[in-house]
Amino acid sequence: MTFSTDSLGHTGIIFLQKNLQRSKFLYHGFIDNINFCNPEILFLIARASIETTSSLAYFLYNLRTFYNGKLKYIDIEHVLNRLDFGSKSPDIRKDASYLTESVNVITMIQTADKLLTEIANDDEESKEKINDFSTVYEILSEYCHPNYFSSIHVGRPMAGIGLIVFHELPKLEKLKGSHLDLVLPAMEFNCSVYFKFYDMTFSLLTKNEITPFLIKGSKTNSI
Repeated sequence: MTFSTDSLGHTGIIFLQKNLQRSKFLYHGFIDNINFCNPEILFLIARASIETTSSLAYFLYNLRTFYNGKLKYIDIEHVLNRLDFGSKSPDIRKDASYLTESVNVITMIQTADKLLTEIANDDEESKEKINDFSTVYEILSEYCHPNYFSSIHVGRPMAGIGLIVFHELPKLEKLKGSHLDLVLPAMEFNCSVYFKFYDMTFSLLTKNEITPFLIKGSKTNSI
């Protein structure tokens, strides 16, 4: 077999590594904003992390379908192309011929839930701890959209006197008993599931395809 940069093994691994790097950057940002006491950004980052993991799940689900003989090669290529070069904006796609229509984020999240159900059915320990992406994503979105929950951290009502003290800077209140106790478990859940999906995808690709060598190390930063 001849190695090709257009092969599924090459493009699949490249997608995996880009997805992993994005996830890593989001986690770094999440930790930074815990240290900087910025709860508003925490919810935005947590939701973006859920979306990133869901895109990985969408690829894994379709890759398994392909290897099970229920999806043509051209179809799995199309899936990967949409994940890699997808854009929601028709105007942006019009100005860049290499872009294509992106996968709907809700579709990816629902696909992630399908995989979670399979994992839970195969692993009794996971079954006890299982959550679902749709519920977590919906809760996080409540804090990202401009509605009630997105505004409750910007100020503190003064009970009995009808005044609200607005914070000059973002303020991270005590987690216990507050709405912030939702965001840390959401990220913990996402992190634990992410590496299950990543390992499963990596294993499928390296088992069935010729894949590029991966070099880990800080020295590659200077290349």
